[in-house]
Amino acid sequence: MITFILEKHGYEVLPARNGCDAIELAIQAKPALILLDIQLPDIDGHTVARTLRENHLLADTPIVAVTADAMADYHERATRTLFSGYIEKPISPDTFLKDIAHYFNPPS
Repeated sequence: MITFILEKHGYEVLPARNGCDAIELAIQAKPALILLDIQLPDIDGHTVARTLRENHLLADTPIVAVTADAMADYHERATRTLFSGYIEKPISPDTFLKDIAHYFNPPS
């Protein structure tokens, strides 16, 4: 659903199937924003984010955690070091674009 919403509104989406692919793709593409699921089939999203933060080309790229983890303190923990913010799953199609817009400059 995230890909559908973003592409419908003019965003280019580069999906990755797992954490290792996400790291490789991010280093190659240098995206304006990274939406990162925390539960991945190979390595967890925290490990991916940590690896991306260590890369000088991606250190300032906004990384937003996309998670079903609804623990009350998750937002604080997620944004403390690795993530620019988080969006809880399931996403709301009505507010999703607004939820990510303040992390970067959306396409015109």
